[in-house]
Amino acid sequence: MSDRKSDISGWLVRPASWHLWVVLAAVLGAVVARTARLTSDGGMDNAIVVRAARVWLAGGSPYDDPHFLYLSSAVVAAAPWAAVPRGVLSVLVPVLVAGCLVGGWVCALRLHGVALRSRFAALGLIGLAAGFALFADLVLLGNWTATAALALPLAVLLLGRGRWLAAGLVLGAAVALKPLLAPMGLLFVFARRWRGLAWPAGVPAAASAGAALLLPDPAGFLTRTLPFLLRGDDGFVRLYEASPLAVLPRVGVPAVWTALLAFGMALVPQLPGVTWPYLEAGERRAFRDAVTLCVLAVTLAAHCRRSAGRGNDVGHSAGPGRGLVAVVSGTGDYAGGRQQGASRGNPF
Repeated sequence: MSDRKSDISGWLVRPASWHLWVVLAAVLGAVVARTARLTSDGGMDNAIVVRAARVWLAGGSPYDDPHFLYLSSAVVAAAPWAAVPRGVLSVLVPVLVAGCLVGGWVCALRLHGVALRSRFAALGLIGLAAGFALFADLVLLGNWTATAALALPLAVLLLGRGRWLAAGLVLGAAVALKPLLAPMGLLFVFARRWRGLAWPAGVPAAASAGAALLLPDPAGFLTRTLPFLLRGDDGFVRLYEASPLAVLPRVGVPAVWTALLAFGMALVPQLPGVTWPYLEAGERRAFRDAVTLCVLAVTLAAHCRRSAGRGNDVGHSAGPGRGLVAVVSGTGDYAGGRQQGASRGNPF
């Protein structure tokens, strides 16, 4: 059995043939072409941000649209897109979103020492693009979450190399665009990397404050968006809210039972070829996403628990914060083989 496993692993790490790269290019091209054909402004989510930028350039407030849920820095970042013709946006945005997702995959491969030209690299990305619905959905919607999908593995890769300041800068830039990765600041707190923490906290704060001064209502995010998010009673947003607390009441689960049941659901596979009764409509896929998020959270918690002992050992031998990075990235051998490899000039 072990020999067969070794053979499979050996086959996966060998260089991929040009045929696989052609298939990969075709799959990615199909995902981008489909989005360009079906959408305008690069997708629904991107259109919300670009529309807010157009309103701002016209002298209005981007927060007049209650569905613009971004920091003020995102308005300035989206301003250049407002000058791009819609036909160009419908092609350029899906290309950039797909590029961010591919970049995140490349960083993940580097993090675990997998050769970028390997069969695993090509087949894995083909599987994500063709068999993981969230990949295609991000491209279809032009969702700025793609920036976080790139920033997260890149930041963890930098942390694994001990480059906390650079990782903080990457996270700070990502949070300024969309604050999904703000909780990653806890990693710096637990590792007591206060100088590194200044970047993920300071960059979005400075960018948002500076951008807010350019808006007609500088405090719009605080006075309008935050109350909207806390209230959470918007019919449009509720359709796409994937948290169990928002999804379970939609099927009649009493509020008191929502938190027992939230983490007891089984994983609903994110396969675009599988049709789930009553969940075909885009407005209902939040149910599928909610289950996926729950299972991922439980899986991560179990992994961290198993790796805690290893991570503590690594932390003692590799310096403050390294053990924590090892647990997050799943690289418990950091202080051993990888660190020795880095000392020989090979970081992987």
